[in-house]
Amino acid sequence: MTSNSSHLDLIAKSFGLSGLPKAVRDSLLEEINQMVFRSVLFRIMISMDDEDKNELSDVLDNAGDDFAKPYAFLKEKVDNFDGLIEEEVEKIRKESAGLTKSFA
Repeated sequence: MTSNSSHLDLIAKSFGLSGLPKAVRDSLLEEINQMVFRSVLFRIMISMDDEDKNELSDVLDNAGDDFAKPYAFLKEKVDNFDGLIEEEVEKIRKESAGLTKSFA
């Protein structure tokens, strides 16, 4: 999945991934980025009208593994898209921190 590099930088910083070996860091970035994308997509689709949902569906169907087009579409269509990304990164970070504490 490809996304805006600033989003990946935000994820790496928020989760403290920068010190990890590249292969591990890249794998974790990919997984977290997918979680963030799904979460943001769900939040956005709730408020989209049918026309935008259909257009997004077409964009997603034609994207394959390249999510640069869906990201670009959403950034154009959704006010404060970057803010939503930041909110979801923080939400997932807090949830994952809570999970690790429950195992301690």
